[in-house]
Amino acid sequence: MSATQDSPAAEARHGHAATSWAASTTPTGEPLPPWPEALEALRADLEELRHEVARLDADLDESRRLNLRAAELLDVVYTELGKKKQA
Repeated sequence: MSATQDSPAAEARHGHAATSWAASTTPTGEPLPPWPEALEALRADLEELRHEVARLDADLDESRRLNLRAAELLDVVYTELGKKKQA
């Protein structure tokens, strides 16, 4: 037993007996994978999320660009319609 795990001092600090990672479970009750695998999975998930955010950000920029272009074209149409109405 280490000084930080399952010791009376750890129990006193945290108000409960310290538990190991391997004894923990997910919110659905499934056992957690060992630390290295869990960390690697989290890193992969984080990298995937960063890639997805970058893609969505680029898509948003393109959407804004196209929306601005559509507004410019609409202004041209209204200007031309106004000229024809006056003629």
